[in-house]
Amino acid sequence: MIAEIGIVIVMAVVFLAGLGFAVFGAAVFLRRLLQRKTTEEAEGSPRYMETEKPAVRVADEAQNQPDGSAPPARGARRIFSAPSTSKDSVFSGASFVTSKGTVMDKLFVRCLIVAALTLLLLIPLAFINDMVHERSSLRRKAIADIASLWGASQTITGPALVIPYLREYTVLENVTGDDGKTRSEKRKAIAQEYRVVLPTELNFTADLKPQVRSRGIYDYVVYTSPIQVAGQFSLPLRDSFEESAIRIEWEKSWFTLGISDLRAITGVEKLQWNGKPSAPFSPGTKLKGLLGPGFHTLVDLSGLEKNDANGRTQTFSLSLTLNGSGSLHFTPVGENTRITVSGNWPHPRFEGSILPVTRKITTENFSGEWKIPHLSRTYPQTGIFGKDDFSDNSRSISSFTAGVNLFEAVSLYTQVDRAVKYGILFIGLTFVALLSFELITKARLHYLQYGLVGIAMALFYLVLLSLAEHTPFILAFCLASLISIAMNSLYIMAAFRSKNKGLLVAGLLIALYLLLYALLQMEEYALLLGTCMVVVVIAMLMFLTRHLPGSPPHAGGEKAPETAEA
Repeated sequence: MIAEIGIVIVMAVVFLAGLGFAVFGAAVFLRRLLQRKTTEEAEGSPRYMETEKPAVRVADEAQNQPDGSAPPARGARRIFSAPSTSKDSVFSGASFVTSKGTVMDKLFVRCLIVAALTLLLLIPLAFINDMVHERSSLRRKAIADIASLWGASQTITGPALVIPYLREYTVLENVTGDDGKTRSEKRKAIAQEYRVVLPTELNFTADLKPQVRSRGIYDYVVYTSPIQVAGQFSLPLRDSFEESAIRIEWEKSWFTLGISDLRAITGVEKLQWNGKPSAPFSPGTKLKGLLGPGFHTLVDLSGLEKNDANGRTQTFSLSLTLNGSGSLHFTPVGENTRITVSGNWPHPRFEGSILPVTRKITTENFSGEWKIPHLSRTYPQTGIFGKDDFSDNSRSISSFTAGVNLFEAVSLYTQVDRAVKYGILFIGLTFVALLSFELITKARLHYLQYGLVGIAMALFYLVLLSLAEHTPFILAFCLASLISIAMNSLYIMAAFRSKNKGLLVAGLLIALYLLLYALLQMEEYALLLGTCMVVVVIAMLMFLTRHLPGSPPHAGGEKAPETAEA
């Protein structure tokens, strides 16, 4: 925990340093722009710079000036103020330098075009996002193939003791007599019923041994687990059966246990009933609608015909070994159920209908213990199979479980998918920085150059996806970030012919990618951190652009410097 906090602090410091470096450089350039603009406004009205012969009639350059002065030197630039009938008119042969309206209009149009380019870059980001989902679905298919061969998520349902008995009941039958008349007669019939008894005490003990299985480039965590099941039953008295029960078949009773994926059973020892081994297990629970697939064995309860409490407590124990993947769950069917699960896995996820009362998680292993009373459930300890909560296809027993999932840390596809969602924000911030450079230096990037910068930034996510499938995520992220930073900073350096601007872009991208990694690691605070970043960036942009040309007069009646009209 301390190491993680230290890493976050270091990343935050580096991010703030890189962002501060970029903001400081932008502030210096903007201040120079404002100083130069103020100087130009103080010198007087805007001028026209003569580049060719003006259309208005002027004296021949070879002759002397009307005041007798010498003609201007050959090649010298002649700057003059010319009358204008319109504020923004341009005379033939002269190019107008600028005016407030023209600057603001051009800047607004350019911002709109760059914003449109930013939105167009959603298309490659969408393609990359589709590729992430496609690769993720291929991984899920590989995982399903591994689970189908090794073993799926396991749920142990039961155990239960089933006592068959015969019940007599009366039915009405339509009987046709010798006289040809039909009349109803009562007739006694016998039906086979099954009394389901759940344990009074039940203990599960499991020790998961995780393994990593591969299918192509995809890995998945599976496990092998020896499981101990022990407890005791309290058999019902004869008087607790229905009055219509005419015979209880104690000698035909059976013990049953449900296992969700029988193919993954690697070994089962004989049931120990009252300390003595019983007959070997047979397939099926004989209560498929209640416990699902599983196995059973006969237990001899003969000698319990008497209606007394002697010998009513029956103990049992058994051991089995299961393969599985993903999770292992147990149904707390005991009147008092105790579940203990441990394993050498660093990040388990305890789940089910109830959480453990004690748990311990270290960097290498985990353990958890549940103590569940029968009052937490909705079904009783005993009942008739096929009726009420023990009816066929009833999910009342299997719906209440407790267990553990060998939870994998956020998968690389989840992290890349989350990173792509921030792509348009990061591209937009980079374009804002480039527009600031244009405003400061009056140099212009071609819209194609904007598009190439955006595509290079979108390429970061494709590189990240490609590398993360073969290397640890942090290494893939570092390499993809270095590639993107190098491509964009060198390109901007060449486009602006300025090393400083390339370094500013590099600092900005370093800060952005550090922030992105922090967002991916701190899932709980990602929204808060991302929102704070947007607020800070917008606030800085508002501060730096508060004195753009064409700003309204300052407070206090003092007007901002204005450019005199021609």
